[in-house]
Amino acid sequence: MNALDLGVIAITHVNDHDEESISPAKHGESFAARKKRVRQELIAAGMTPYGLSKFNTRYLTSIIKEGEHIHGVVYGRHVEGPGFLSWVDRMIVATDHRIISFNHKPGYTDDDEITYDVVNGVDSSNAWPFTAVTLDTRIGKVTLRFVRNRCAAIFIEYVERRRVEFFKTRTHRDLQQKEGF
Repeated sequence: MNALDLGVIAITHVNDHDEESISPAKHGESFAARKKRVRQELIAAGMTPYGLSKFNTRYLTSIIKEGEHIHGVVYGRHVEGPGFLSWVDRMIVATDHRIISFNHKPGYTDDDEITYDVVNGVDSSNAWPFTAVTLDTRIGKVTLRFVRNRCAAIFIEYVERRRVEFFKTRTHRDLQQKEGF
């Protein structure tokens, strides 16, 4: 068994003056590097050690794409039907490219990708020590309860900022097209 069989990138090219290594940063990010980066971004978005240990969090590394960065995350309980037993864990992640809403269990995954152009807004309701966050889109609303306050604040600020940026650039571009620029 050689290094290529193990999927290890260890290619080195030697010139007369220098050595150049092909690194995952230049030619694709390794899964281990992505896992470490995702963990750091989740901590920066306010996630606690408890949140990092959740099953949804471990699955997140496999759905975050190379070059996609997490700027906000909320995780809590979502009601999928009547009664207390219909509450399930759900996570909503705001990245620089999209919003991902998902619930992952062994043998079952329910995930939705939402672009910023269909987001109408984000609403929150605070009842110490937790917050309820509602993501309102043209498709429908998703409400998470028992969300950590710090995560909610970071998530709401980022989604609202991205939403405003999107509509500013869209409106500006539409005006330029109408005026013939």
